[in-house]
Amino acid sequence: MRNAIPRRSHRERPQAHSRTRRGLLEKHKDYVLRAQDHKRKQATLKRLSEKALERNSDEFYFSMTRQRTENGVPVADRPTSKALSVKEARPLKIQDGTYLRTMMGIDRRRIERLRGVVSGGEGEGGKKILFAENEEEAKVLRERKVQEAKFRATGRSREAREFEGRMDRMNELKKKEREVTLQVQLMGKGSRQKVRRRDEDNDDEAVPVYKWKPQRQK
Repeated sequence: MRNAIPRRSHRERPQAHSRTRRGLLEKHKDYVLRAQDHKRKQATLKRLSEKALERNSDEFYFSMTRQRTENGVPVADRPTSKALSVKEARPLKIQDGTYLRTMMGIDRRRIERLRGVVSGGEGEGGKKILFAENEEEAKVLRERKVQEAKFRATGRSREAREFEGRMDRMNELKKKEREVTLQVQLMGKGSRQKVRRRDEDNDDEAVPVYKWKPQRQK
């Protein structure tokens, strides 16, 4: 019966406005969470210390040879970081070569268009005579002519820079395409022998040359 009688609920005192600069006033529920976290950490430290004291220095597991650590922290390899076999890597290399040849075709068409624009701009010549009624109109025509010349020069320089960049990109794509093609060929069957080493300074000899032994066809 004593518990059935309603009692006054005692609330925790709120934080005074004059003490707000000292931070939030910790309530009982906050203390409970902090105490539980502290006890959990102490139990973990106690368990680790007991494990270290009971450790056998002569014990050995095969997983020790397959795992590695950096500064005492275990480092796990990604599932996709394992090396691919030749059978798995060859289709990917063929796909890379197809992509490079596609990009070379796109750049080649763009280069042809830019070559026409750049060569056409360089071949412009001749003079154009303008007539004015008075001095003010002549001044306006001269200013307009200067602006048009600046605009044409800026346009040609922009096209020329793009043309040079596309040519450099085409050379790089050709070199990469030759490397990928050679890698695909080396993944195939048959004995071969290197007849020319790689020369980084010469673009024509940037990829080594191999000679395959002729095989008898059935």
